[in-house]
Amino acid sequence: MITNVSRGFRGSQSLALSCASARVASPAPPLFAIQSDLWVNLHHFLRVVARGEPARATLTADEQVIWDAAVATYKAKYANRDLLRDEGMLAVIRRRSRATAAGSISSRVRLCSPPFRKWEAS
Repeated sequence: MITNVSRGFRGSQSLALSCASARVASPAPPLFAIQSDLWVNLHHFLRVVARGEPARATLTADEQVIWDAAVATYKAKYANRDLLRDEGMLAVIRRRSRATAAGSISSRVRLCSPPFRKWEAS
């Protein structure tokens, strides 16, 4: 009877040791990151407007000129590119995110901010 108990104990030890030495799988990286970044949002919104979605906001004449120029640039460069698989588009988003963190947004992009904020507020 003591032999059976000791065998059971050894078997439990063996199981415990094998479980302890098993590797724990690292968690999978997140599929996407949720963020609220003015410059990334502006980039996506300009692309959508360049693809034909109307932007309904009342702009001053100067703001309208700036906005139309930005939309024309996006229509020529970004409107038909894939946001998820085009490395160039992903690079734009990464640059915008890094620039936000560093506080170094270009003056050209900064000019589009007031018209975009008016659209956001409406």
